[in-house]
Amino acid sequence: MSHSREVGGAEVYLENLIRHLARESDLDWRPDLICRRDRAVDGLAETVAEWAPVARLDFTHLSDLAEFRRKMASASLVHLNLSYPTGKYLFGAATLARSLRRPLVVTHHLALEVGPPWRQLMRWLGMSAKQHIAVSRHAAAVLSRAYGYPADRVQVIHNGIDARRFKPASPEDRSRLRRRAGETLDGHPWGDDVLLSCTVARLSPQKGLFELIDAAAQLARQSVNFKMVVIGEGKLRRALRDRIRDRGLESQVFLAGSLPRSQVAEWLAASDLFVLPSRYEGGPATALMEAMACGCAIVATNVSGVNELVTDESLGRLVPARDSDALAASILDLLADAGLRAKMAERARAKVLAEFTIEASMRKTENVLIEALPTPPRLLSAR
Repeated sequence: MSHSREVGGAEVYLENLIRHLARESDLDWRPDLICRRDRAVDGLAETVAEWAPVARLDFTHLSDLAEFRRKMASASLVHLNLSYPTGKYLFGAATLARSLRRPLVVTHHLALEVGPPWRQLMRWLGMSAKQHIAVSRHAAAVLSRAYGYPADRVQVIHNGIDARRFKPASPEDRSRLRRRAGETLDGHPWGDDVLLSCTVARLSPQKGLFELIDAAAQLARQSVNFKMVVIGEGKLRRALRDRIRDRGLESQVFLAGSLPRSQVAEWLAASDLFVLPSRYEGGPATALMEAMACGCAIVATNVSGVNELVTDESLGRLVPARDSDALAASILDLLADAGLRAKMAERARAKVLAEFTIEASMRKTENVLIEALPTPPRLLSAR
């Protein structure tokens, strides 16, 4: 079950999990997805519908409440994909699962300390669920410290990426992708001499995009031949567009909007640098892993478990959050040194392939689900 009103890394994780259970597991899982009616999650619902039934339900509709109850009553297990630790929708679903005595597993993508009444509800959730999955060691520490979650009920499983989709491009493909990117956003092709930076993020306060634009203004003042592309959609689009205009960056910084996953992979493969200026995260961001898998050099803020992925400077540059000066300095250092970018990109991809693949993440998650069931699903004879 997803309570999110938008699509981000938590929802990508959920897509991957449902596809794994429905199509790739050796066990006879029959997953269903319950998610909101909000248009922003239409893409999630449409994608998952290729593999599993999808119900668009809200607690504000009486008929939906009955369908919620019917679906949970028929389930062997309820998995709550928690993108944020507040909201009536998620706690309503958890209460319903508890009342029906269904085993509950919760994946926590953004573990934050919140105030009442959500603090008390998060504590209740800690004891109500059979198992909790934290996407970083940082998140697990927050669940324990802020809400008293028992250590034996919390497992750390990092998100993972599909390395078959997110991979470096050949020199020829990279040049082609850059030319097309320039034609799409700037009205003319971008050559290999352009230094291309990419960011994949929701247009929300969490992601620190105003600091990114301020850093871009510093690069422009130093006459750096760069283009900066932000892929994603959200409520700050107008405010960010105004900031770009106010800084005179209309020919350097572009808001590309939300794109299909296949196109995101192409943008990353065409880029020299990936920048993630988040003010906070739940753990190493999926977009950061995808960029590393595509061979991008990395600049990111040192927040909430990002250092569990970027463990030293050979893998990327970490800077303080909300510091546009430090962000600009690290971006400039890497854009000025192609050899350093290449070495960093090679090591970063190797790190992701060794420790952060979707196969490893889904296998570990499936094991948690199995442990929460009274009896495991039957083994399929063949896929």
